[in-house]
Amino acid sequence: MDEFLQDINTLFFFKWICIQENKRFQIYLSEKDKNIIYIETEYGIEEVTFNPLNIIELKVTNKITKEVNFYLHFQMKTIKHALELFNEMIESIISLSSKPVTKVLLSCSGGLTTGFFAQRINEVIRLLGLDLKVDAIGHNNLYQIGTNYDIVLLAPQISYLHAKVHDILKNQIVLNIPPQIFAKYDVGKIISLITKANENKKNQKIFNLMNYQ
Repeated sequence: MDEFLQDINTLFFFKWICIQENKRFQIYLSEKDKNIIYIETEYGIEEVTFNPLNIIELKVTNKITKEVNFYLHFQMKTIKHALELFNEMIESIISLSSKPVTKVLLSCSGGLTTGFFAQRINEVIRLLGLDLKVDAIGHNNLYQIGTNYDIVLLAPQISYLHAKVHDILKNQIVLNIPPQIFAKYDVGKIISLITKANENKKNQKIFNLMNYQ
């Protein structure tokens, strides 16, 4: 393609993005770099970066997990091609807005063994594309940050604290990790445990709502 036409198409694409309006996201230019356009929703932020040689980068980051859910770069060829890729990116960020991530906290005596377990769980979560994020912490710091999570899982070493943790973290699901799951670092079974706990919580909310009505 003629370089002049590439420049024109890239400028048109930049201007076109800037004037888009949608209730599901907001669009604004970066204050530090006017070659970057941000598109933001409650759960995701999208960067459209215009580089030299008419190379355009598209990136979507999950604001909760901080993970990149969509990334590609391309050189401007045709407006039609650019719009197709842009729409793919928009679908990616909008899908995040309808899928809030369940935050899970593992806790043991010092956080070392649960930290290793959490790392393995997150690797599988990324591969499967699940809406989960798992962190780990020693039990001494559990009460300070536990309120920021949906589910708290206690390692067998501190399972005796279940009643106390449950009493303090009243709005969280608090469960003991079965020893056979923890000892084997059984990622599949721990994800099943988390999924079942999440479903039970949703069903309880529905039950409470029906009784209230």
